[in-house]
Amino acid sequence: CGDNKIDLARVTRSLETLPPCEESRNWNEVPLYHLIDFLAGNHREFRTRYIPNITRMLEALKSEFGAESGPIEDIISEFNGFRNDFSWHMQEEEDFVFPKILRTEACLHHPEMYSEVFKGSVAMYPKSNVRAQEEAFSLIIGELTEKLKGMIFDLQQLPMVKDILTALQNHDAGLKAHAFLETDILFPRAVEIEKKLLLRAQAQLAIP
Repeated sequence: CGDNKIDLARVTRSLETLPPCEESRNWNEVPLYHLIDFLAGNHREFRTRYIPNITRMLEALKSEFGAESGPIEDIISEFNGFRNDFSWHMQEEEDFVFPKILRTEACLHHPEMYSEVFKGSVAMYPKSNVRAQEEAFSLIIGELTEKLKGMIFDLQQLPMVKDILTALQNHDAGLKAHAFLETDILFPRAVEIEKKLLLRAQAQLAIP
């Protein structure tokens, strides 16, 4: 904005007035920047609601068991490891992957822009590799759930344990839906745009 003498505050205010993206919309038809905005919103939900709530409930459960909280401490340690890995994964997407796709889409509509091909193609992120990260996180959540269920027989009767299990299941469901949007819609569509840009560049070079 500074380089182009654009009022950043005005742009920010305008963006804030836009309605939120609808989860039920057809993501194969809307611009990719709508989908990326929705996925970034998912990230905010994971950071500010899902993960903090689970952390808070696990700490409360630890206090409930007092001196016998060793198994709970192990579960908390594992969940903290998951949280750190997942936070890094989200940050990588927001710092590199999402901006790259946004610029690629913008280049399609604004020929005067150049795509950052020197930083690699979106296609360099195989669908299986991207999905594998999300599936690994989902597996960790499943393991934590099983440990909570089988730790102590009477533990199942505690309302707070049921709340934790529900929170873990909700996080897992949200994670799977998020992964689907990324790997089955966002990445394939971004790769198709790159192909269009390549064809356009080849056609321009062929002009006598």
